[in-house]
Amino acid sequence: MRNEKCVALAIAIVFLLVVTSATAAVQSQSAFNYLLVTNTSDTEAEALFIDVYPTAGVMMATPLPLVLGHLAPDDSYHAPLSPDRRWLPLLLPSATPVENDYASTLTLYDVHTGALRQIYDGIPETTALTHYALSTQPITWSDDGQWLAWVGSATLGGPGDVFVHTVIADSTANLTADAADQSNAAWLSSPGGVATSVLDCQVDPNCVSSIKVYNVPNGSVIFAHGFAYPMDNPVYPWPICALADSPDGQRLSFIMMCSGAFPEAPQEVYMARPSAGSVERITNITFPLFGIPRPGGASLDTDYEMFWFDNDSLFVSATNFVTGADGNQTMVYHPSNGTTTAISDLMTDRWVKNPVTGQLAYRAYETVDFVPLNPAIHVATFANDVLMIEAVLPDGCDLAWSPDGATLAYTLRGIGSDACVRDVTSLAFYDVASETTQYVDMTGYDNVLPAGWVDRPRTDLTGHITLPGRTPPSSAYVVDLAIKLGDGGMLVSEHSATTDVNGYFTVQDLPHGVFDIWLKQNQSLAVMPSVSLDAPSVSVDFGTLAMGDANDSNNINIADFSILAAAFGTSNGQPGYDPRADFNDRLEENGFRIGGRIFASSYSQPDGLDLSRSAAQLRRQPPSRLVSSRRELKNIRHIWDRQHLRRQQR
Repeated sequence: MRNEKCVALAIAIVFLLVVTSATAAVQSQSAFNYLLVTNTSDTEAEALFIDVYPTAGVMMATPLPLVLGHLAPDDSYHAPLSPDRRWLPLLLPSATPVENDYASTLTLYDVHTGALRQIYDGIPETTALTHYALSTQPITWSDDGQWLAWVGSATLGGPGDVFVHTVIADSTANLTADAADQSNAAWLSSPGGVATSVLDCQVDPNCVSSIKVYNVPNGSVIFAHGFAYPMDNPVYPWPICALADSPDGQRLSFIMMCSGAFPEAPQEVYMARPSAGSVERITNITFPLFGIPRPGGASLDTDYEMFWFDNDSLFVSATNFVTGADGNQTMVYHPSNGTTTAISDLMTDRWVKNPVTGQLAYRAYETVDFVPLNPAIHVATFANDVLMIEAVLPDGCDLAWSPDGATLAYTLRGIGSDACVRDVTSLAFYDVASETTQYVDMTGYDNVLPAGWVDRPRTDLTGHITLPGRTPPSSAYVVDLAIKLGDGGMLVSEHSATTDVNGYFTVQDLPHGVFDIWLKQNQSLAVMPSVSLDAPSVSVDFGTLAMGDANDSNNINIADFSILAAAFGTSNGQPGYDPRADFNDRLEENGFRIGGRIFASSYSQPDGLDLSRSAAQLRRQPPSRLVSSRRELKNIRHIWDRQHLRRQQR
């Protein structure tokens, strides 16, 4: 028996190596992807997840059994992601098209699971009045992301109703099934409900416009305010549009007299405070001129854009036209004191606020006959009623800050006054820290719908290992594992797992992508296969682990042999027993002999794996580094002789 042990240890001496390990650097990988949806055929589409680090490009494509509708590429149709970045509303052609194919379905795409949920089939009022304010949201989410509201109609030209859908219960309800025409929607957290503009023409010959707030989910009216108009002919409908709520949901801004057919209407911006029951007019551009003859018979018209910077700062941008001359101005209105201050002499729109730094990004331009002239994207800070421009970028659309505030994404769609309703040609990602922009070419994609930033898709990994000298199922197979994800030799993340009695383990919530997965048990050399984490769950067999790393250094050398030699001949519970040298969970008797052979066989495996080098560089050290010098062999033999003599004296 003792001779067999000597043979096992002697074999181990021959294969001993000295390998130095390096410290792995940590890669700062973004936790977010940019999501867009595009057609791949007449009947199918796909969701594209764009990675921005270290190089912008398509990370993953998920097939979707659907085709995008006719409104998808139009920037006037906003498809806002839910606040938790999980649900994307998609407007798709109806399975039973009517009224010249205007009927559509509203479908929710679950970004986390890839599932599709149809919640509405009708005619959404997505285009009504949106040309008067790009900030108009025909579809709106509650702050907690649990409710979705929109305005739709059962027939083309019929009255619009307010619909709400709860994602938890997966149910849809019509709050306003009446003959009044609803349009636009905004969610108010206080008093808690959906605000819409209402045009009621049931009382002939006059039509009455009003703002109403409906309770969710029971549909009761909790605020209503109607308007009278100083018009010579009161039978013309003068609708309300561009509803926008303040961040705290206490105030609601909107535009009065939205009608392209009657440009002489006194279009002004108003603000309602439903909890206080008050409404006030906050601009004074066209109203005083109503009824006064225009020079040369020219009409007056105004375009507005609005954005709530905070609860007490409403940005209002206006372009007005009189006798061929445009006047552009952006101002900030403070509801707390009723003051208005001009902050730019340009028309601005598509504002977005950095969720971390508070920086603003927006589109800025002059106009000629309402046509944008030399538009560009401005990145700026706003404080003390001063707008400080920090960067000017090429013109773009669909502006969106990443949730960590590090990157501004936008689309490039072409040149011209209608640029934001053209097909997407490329994506741009502006990095704030480096002040550099990366571009992703989209010219080969059809009917691209930008969605915005989402959490990077995640994967659950189920792995399996084989431990030499151990037979499953048994408790000997239950071991702890250290796991690291690497990308290009850089450390992405670190994890731990425990195997079951058959050697299986699971690591949840890993990022999607192709990674080098470094895996090690505390007595084995590490393995590091390249694995594609491209599905919600992935299974990988990591093979047989090479045992013999007694001191858990990821190198097998004289230090490990010393630990093994010191524990020679001992059993669990005896003096001198060291579990680190128990490579097969049976150090005593035959187990020690088997463990010694396992130890020896490990030297034929690669060792020293780490994440500071690429996978191609992870190899054995050259022969000049073999621990076979006479001095080291003499030291090993001395250790063995000493342990052997000690056993004989017992």
